Formats: sequence, C-alpha cells, structure tokens
Amino acid sequence: PSVMKMIDRLVADQREDGGFGERAFTRSSLILTGWATLCLKSAKSSGLRVEAEAFEAVREWFLTNADPETRLVTPTAEERATYPFRVEPG
Repeated sequence: PSVMKMIDRLVADQREDGGFGERAFTRSSLILTGWATLCLKSAKSSGLRVEAEAFEAVREWFLTNADPETRLVTPTAEERATYPFRVEPG
C-alpha cells in the first residue's frame, strides 16, 4: 500500500546517527525524531513491517542525546526558535 511506501521512505531518511532531521544538511532534531518514532511505532502497531533496526537506531540516538542524570532530551535553542509552538525545557 502507499502507506508502506511512506514508511519505507521515512526509514530511508533516517540519519546515520539514528535520528531524523528536516534537511540533509541539518542535524538530527529532537522534535522530528520524536514525530518519526511515533509514526514508525504507529505503523508497526497497525501491522505494517518496520525493521527492528530502525527502532534500535532511534533508541541509540535518544540515549546518546539524553542528559545522563535525568535521561531527558531537550530541544536546542534553535529548535525552540524555529517551531510555531513553544517548547520549554524541563
């Protein structure tokens, strides 16, 4: 189905670091990585094929970018400034 094509495209767009970003030349973004992860999880929960490697890579991205004490990932100042909604750390 066409939904599967979109899921395949999303997985193909996953960065080498496991995250997702807006453009090829921008770094992986917390917000976009979060949304992409929700899409992949929803697809898998709906019975569509999503390779385990996609989830393993995104898990590693979150672990790499999380604060070691709180285990939270917060958006960068640039991310907070570029999205139409307000995101406050903490």
